[in-house]
Parts: sequence; C-alpha cells; structure tokens
Amino acid sequence: MGRIITFYSYKGGTGRSMALANVAWLLASGGNRVLMVDWDLEAPGLHRYFRPFLTDKELTSYASRGLIDYVFDFAKQAATPEEESLAGRDWYKKAADVTLWKTSLQWPDGQDLLLGASGRGQIDLIPAGRQDPEYGTRVNTFQWTEFYQRSNGSAFMDAVRAKMSQYDYTLIDSRTGLSDTSGICTVQMPDVLVICFTLNVQSITGAAAVARSVAAQRKDMPIFPVPMRVDPFESEKLNRMRRFARVQFSGFPNTVREADRYWFYTEVPYSARYAYEEFLAPFEEQEGITGSILPAMERLATNISGEPVQETPLSDTQRSSVTAEYRNLPLMPRELPRAAARAPLRVV
Repeated sequence: MGRIITFYSYKGGTGRSMALANVAWLLASGGNRVLMVDWDLEAPGLHRYFRPFLTDKELTSYASRGLIDYVFDFAKQAATPEEESLAGRDWYKKAADVTLWKTSLQWPDGQDLLLGASGRGQIDLIPAGRQDPEYGTRVNTFQWTEFYQRSNGSAFMDAVRAKMSQYDYTLIDSRTGLSDTSGICTVQMPDVLVICFTLNVQSITGAAAVARSVAAQRKDMPIFPVPMRVDPFESEKLNRMRRFARVQFSGFPNTVREADRYWFYTEVPYSARYAYEEFLAPFEEQEGITGSILPAMERLATNISGEPVQETPLSDTQRSSVTAEYRNLPLMPRELPRAAARAPLRVV
C-alpha cells in the first residue's frame, strides 16, 4: 500500500503548494506513481505548477471535474434512498474510485509524462474542481458537517483513502487554517503530515498547535515541520525565530532521531523568482545550487519517503519545450520572439 502525505499550513503564503508540486515531481522521477489532490477548495492553484503538462490548462472543461464535483455528486446520490437501494449496499465504493477523477499529465508534445530510469514514474492530478462559473457556489454551499452526519461521509472518505493508497504516493494540498476540510486532510486521510510555516510568531504558533492536536489524535503518524521562505539577510532575527520555532515544535519531527541535523537541513530558502510565477524547480536554469530551492526539495522528499531522492536529468528538448509553456501566461497572447520584443516602437 502506498503512502498518503498531506501538506498543510496554518497561514497562506508559505509556499506549501510549490513544495508539494516539486516533491511530486521528484518522487515520480524516482519511478513512483504519484497522485496529487488539490484540496485547497477555496483557493485552488496546484494545477498552475503543471500548466505545461495539462491539455485543459484552465480546467474549464467537463473532463476537468475534480474533488468538489465528485463529493457533491456522492452527497446528492446519498440523499436519494431509492437510487442508493438500487445501486447496492456498497455503491459508495464505486463512487469513491479516484482513478475516474484524475487527470494524467503529458509532455507539451502530447506524449505521456513518464519519468525515471524505468519509465514507470508518472503524475496524476485530481483538481479541486471544474473551474466553471458555478465552482464557487458548489464550494460555498457544500455542508461538510451534514455530509459526515447524514451522508455516510466518513465511510466514503475511507473508501477514497483506500483507492488513493493504490498509488505509491498521494500528496494532498490541504487548505489553510482550521476548518472541516483541513481536519479531514490532517487527521483522517494521511499517513504522513508535512506542516509548512514561515518564521514569524503567528505562523509558528498556529502551525505548532495543529501539530500537537494531530499528534494527540494520530499518535503513530510522522509529522514533519518545515520552515519555508527562509531569508538569510536579517541574521539576528532569523536565528531568534529559528530558536523560537524549535521550542514551539518541541518533540517534532516525531520520527527523526537526529533532530538537530533535521532542523539544520530542512529549511527551504526564499527565492524571489517564485513571487512572480509558478514553475517547477527542475526547470530552473541550473547554473549552480546557490539560490535554487531544488536541493531543499530533494531533502524534503527524502525525509518523507525515507529513501534518497534526486531529480532525474532532463533532456534539452524536454527542458526547452516545458520552459516555453511556462513563459506564456494564461489567457494572454503568445509571447513575441525576444528580438521583436526588444525592437523600439515607431511613433508615427
């Protein structure tokens, strides 16, 4: 059975989705079958990191239905007793088949995205939902408490979890804060919890409180706190907040023997380029590791998988085709060739 890993942050703006996207790529590069689930229903965005690999880049077609759509369909069917009785006692297990929800990624030329030396590595995505005009209504009107109390939601989610475990790794991008859906993602679904936070008091204390709460409910689950967007320039303040985080997260990570080594190597550095666009670290211009988040992502993937993880080298063709897709912004005209873009405007 595969592992289900939730990436959670108490506050937004930590780089949680960015970390999940890169870890997914690295695990697939190791020959693993990886499923990503965008559970941040109020602010979905995981698909942005994989725009070059999606045919429906804005997720507006019927084929791009996702989590909220299928959960909504199940709740509707569960509220219709005659349909339930006709479908059979375990009808919900068929409704929970996530292999029918996923979108498989492809290279820009249409070839299947197969990674790793074995060619077995692949990445599937379950979006938050179809991004049509009614998406916000579906999210805002869905009653998760009623779903669990009246629609046998717990059994349905257990069936979803069982199907997810057929992948080598399932990575869940949880919403922020404290909510019904974040509780599902942090307690019921995962085998491993990654808690992303930035080095300020609000982010640290909120994230540490969630870590302690989850540990009390799931005593056997590994929990990895990960400092994100670490900027080295205010060294005095940085070291003070590092010490504060260690105190607040006392006892975590709860499955690592060498805690000092973990905290020393686990930080994800701040990179200004990620403030402007969503893209994967393996497609950075690799002129050196300075300023790249790729080594940090490899360490994070190694920690949560328990085995060494490194990015598989890309061919020049793969790198250039994907980089070209990243460069073209959605819903904008295709970018002009650089020579034309530099040409001076003629005033008539």
